[in-house]
Amino acid sequence: MIKILENYLLESSHIFQITITLIISTGLAGILDFIFRKFIDFKYSKELEKFKQTLKSIEKESENDFRKKIGSYDLYVQKQHLALPEIYEKFIIAEGRIIRLYGLREETAFRRIPIPSLISMINDQVTDLVKREEILEKINSGNHEDGIVYLEKYARNKEFSEARASRIALGNALLSNKLFLPKAIDHQFEIIYSQLIEISLSYESNHFHKIPFESKKIESIKEDMNKNKEKLIKSLKSALSGSLN
Repeated sequence: MIKILENYLLESSHIFQITITLIISTGLAGILDFIFRKFIDFKYSKELEKFKQTLKSIEKESENDFRKKIGSYDLYVQKQHLALPEIYEKFIIAEGRIIRLYGLREETAFRRIPIPSLISMINDQVTDLVKREEILEKINSGNHEDGIVYLEKYARNKEFSEARASRIALGNALLSNKLFLPKAIDHQFEIIYSQLIEISLSYESNHFHKIPFESKKIESIKEDMNKNKEKLIKSLKSALSGSLN
């Protein structure tokens, strides 16, 4: 009987230990599960916060980039609106000076000007000091005709010099502003500029080297250039009103 009781107590003790172990294990597992979940929640919260900060940073950068692009575009449009009238003005100046070389010109009337007034004019308008002295020497020596012929030659060469300078100024303006010109307008300017160069070089060759030019060919180029100029004006108006890219 005592033996049976001992065996019972021993078995009960084992069952109790197993039960306690299970309870402790289950409790520990629950605690670990709780801690793990809290860790996951914490980790997720940190990652979420970090992700939010990253999104805000990207949003800020995108906004700044967009503002920069808008600013750059506004600057581009501003530059374009300044460049187009400037180039066209240089074209008009160059065209006028070149066409007048052999077109409608004001004939010099040096012979009808009284000598004192002529000398005063020479002092004011002849900027080349060497040329001025040469002209004045001829006139003051009584050789008025030679002095006037020399003056007319000087004035004519000056016309060609100014025409050439205006042509070069136009070319430089086209080159320096090429980045801001719409492709269509840039192409139109190039066509007109090449026509102006052809006329100008023909005139210069005739004047300085006595190489004759074909009048009909020059007139044909002028007519074509005038048509191209009308198209250019329309394109410029469209560009300045913002309807041409």
